Amino acid sequence: MSQSNPVAVSANRTDTMGLENIFDVTVSDDTADTSKTNTVEVSISEAAQRLGTSERTIWRRIDRGELKSRAKGNKRLVKIPIFTPSTVVDSDSHVTLHDTPHTASALIDLRVLLKELQGANYRIGFLEAQLDTHKEQVKLLPDLQTKAIEAELMRHRLAEAEKELQNFKQSWWYKIWNKLSHT
Repeated sequence: MSQSNPVAVSANRTDTMGLENIFDVTVSDDTADTSKTNTVEVSISEAAQRLGTSERTIWRRIDRGELKSRAKGNKRLVKIPIFTPSTVVDSDSHVTLHDTPHTASALIDLRVLLKELQGANYRIGFLEAQLDTHKEQVKLLPDLQTKAIEAELMRHRLAEAEKELQNFKQSWWYKIWNKLSHT
């Protein structure tokens, strides 16, 4: 499914218009998950509560492929990352717990952004190849311009020769010679 890109994209994307499927990248759980997180299957409402978002946001993430889900009976179970709360001791010796819902939600967002980044990298490679092709064509442009000028000069000479031939055929010498040669 297509998804909107939250990052502003250059207005000149006409070079890759219609090629979105070529650059669509599927990020597997193995490559996207760089942390040592586990997953758990929970209901939509519990997933929303654990991730600190609304149920509608969970459904949108499922539709966009950001979250995996499966049907179990008449319920939908969603696979979400779980974290063990970690403690951090700051410089003032204050102990704080990291906010688990925001961390899990951020991990999902990072996976989506990684997928978009990989797609953008493929698009960049494709455009760089096109740019190299265009550079080669630009190098040939002066030679092509010279050939076009020569071709125009040849067309002009041909038109002059045809005009001279027409004038010659209309002369009285040609008419006499033509009658003598065919008799």
